Amino acid sequence: TRYWRDWSSDVCSSDLASSPSLQRFRVRSVVELKGEVHLKAQNAPSIQKDGKPSIARKAPVQSNTTLDYDEEFVLGDDDASTRGYQYFHEAKLTITVDRNATNTSLRESCREIVKVPTVHGLLPAGLSSPLFHAERDLIEGSIDSIYLDQILTEKEVSISDKWVMDRVAVARLFHLDAVLDGDVTICLVELDEEKAHLEVRGKLQATVRDVGTELEIKGKALMDRKDGYVSWFAAQIDETREIGEAEPGFKAAIQIRVLRSPLESMTSGRSLAQVWKDAPTPEGAEMLQFQSDLGFYRFLADRRWTTYRDNGEEATLRFIVSNRRVGQCNITNLVDLQPGEQLTLEGFQADIKRLAINTGRELMEASERLTRTSHRLLRVTLSGTIEGVEIRWMHYHISNDQGRR
Repeated sequence: TRYWRDWSSDVCSSDLASSPSLQRFRVRSVVELKGEVHLKAQNAPSIQKDGKPSIARKAPVQSNTTLDYDEEFVLGDDDASTRGYQYFHEAKLTITVDRNATNTSLRESCREIVKVPTVHGLLPAGLSSPLFHAERDLIEGSIDSIYLDQILTEKEVSISDKWVMDRVAVARLFHLDAVLDGDVTICLVELDEEKAHLEVRGKLQATVRDVGTELEIKGKALMDRKDGYVSWFAAQIDETREIGEAEPGFKAAIQIRVLRSPLESMTSGRSLAQVWKDAPTPEGAEMLQFQSDLGFYRFLADRRWTTYRDNGEEATLRFIVSNRRVGQCNITNLVDLQPGEQLTLEGFQADIKRLAINTGRELMEASERLTRTSHRLLRVTLSGTIEGVEIRWMHYHISNDQGRR
């Protein structure tokens, strides 16, 4: 949205026709968080009988995130018609929980990121390599800069006039699933020939990854009237998020500062149109990379899986849908066989049959195949019931020619 000055009435008016759909910016954001993280006891439900979150322990937390990237995007009427391309110059996070510090940075091979429309919204995906969970969370940041100009209005406004952001736009900007109650209000506080100064205020009840959260937003923004974009945005967000099945809750004060400036071309030398032919499919964008540093293996899986524990010998992952655990994966490192030696499907099936007899489960099917990475995969499926609920257990044995399994 572009604006010009009506000198006779001191009104800010909009020129709808001249705003391009394709936009390109250099973006730098700094996010500082300080507060407390809320943890639940292992194997305990995240919600008590009274419906309130169950908090087993609180721990101090603080973090600093810096993102610096080029961004080119096409903003459509909805997520399905929106897409983006980012080239990262810098992406790093330092987080300290109860005096334990962790550093995360984006790998060199993942500098180029595309924003792919999927059934779960606009998701970031690496062009050259699938992202890890921590990398995805890092580059998403606290706001999505693609939607930053959504705080502007197409209405004619004067000094002190206010307008309310569309709730869908608010959810997209702040990475929310949905806004359940409350609004974000923008006020024009100052105006000259080159800039418009805006004030941003709001109290929201919302959901993030199917977990309830409350936010109070106090911010300011600066609009470049010549080119019609938000060049600077700063806000403090006080957020209280409930404990979820996949992530802890927290209560924190979050300081956000964002700078934007137009770009003639991407530093990578490639445009959104050029990289889009290499972009993953929507199904591919749903996949993340999981790696066990202690267990010496890695694999791709749906982004809704989360690592619950990993000690090298054994690991447990949980599949979370709508903040409910609907699946679990246990991974065990086995004793190596001699190079060239393999466990037969019949041998694996016999091992699983003994388990089925002892637990009252029924063997349904058994198969074997060679994966795309040349690993030999054996699969045996069992069925049974627990407390009247039908359950399937899928047992895999994965090995290579060197005896690793």
